[in-house]
Amino acid sequence: MTDLFFSVSSKPGVFGRTLYAELFKYYGYDGLYVPVNIDSDESFLKFLGKIKNIAAGMSVSMPFKKLASEYCKPMEFEVSVTKSANTIIFNGASPLAYNTDAFGFINACRDILKDIKTCHIYGNGSVARTISAILSQYGIHHTKYPRDWPAKTLGFAGGDLLINATPIGMDGINDSVFTEKFVEKYKSVFDVVVVKRETNLISIAKKLNKRYVSGVEMSKYQLQRQYALYTGTNPDIIKINQILQGAGYV
Repeated sequence: MTDLFFSVSSKPGVFGRTLYAELFKYYGYDGLYVPVNIDSDESFLKFLGKIKNIAAGMSVSMPFKKLASEYCKPMEFEVSVTKSANTIIFNGASPLAYNTDAFGFINACRDILKDIKTCHIYGNGSVARTISAILSQYGIHHTKYPRDWPAKTLGFAGGDLLINATPIGMDGINDSVFTEKFVEKYKSVFDVVVVKRETNLISIAKKLNKRYVSGVEMSKYQLQRQYALYTGTNPDIIKINQILQGAGYV
């Protein structure tokens, strides 16, 4: 019997669908991963109610991660602290909530986290809260700025690490925020946005010879742990990299 996994977002992409299809095939797992466009909190809750008895799991993207953490039973510290869940497992009783974004960020930025003392996070949504909780665990002083914060004010501050935790840079969302003058004040850059092309922020960081990490790195590790939660198999990160390379992400 095929296990059903859904992915809900206000702007579904192809990243998860591409990886899951190839991983299911590679590991011989009888699973189907289906992205779904959800446009409101009400629709999200209705959809959860419809699938909880037929689905094995569900991936949650913006802007429903907070709602997922409230509706489902938190299964780990990161969900309780950040009020954010990106992974739901249905087990016949209460839906179980996990936050694999934390695992993704730590593994993608492990080298940077060893060296920094200060950080500015541009954005204050679910991913920003998760990153903030991790930085606090590492004892790294950081400040979150909402998306509508004047970028020129943030840019004058500078620091060890600049993080874009907003949708700025996604396909269809113009980047009028990050400039060379802005980025040059930071030693390292991390952009959570996942696209096949380079985001403007990453392009600027490369041009200025800054250390940088793209959102693809975080996403591949969060999906690695998510796949393990869903199927009980921990996928090889080398295989994930091969899939991403074949799909044009790296």
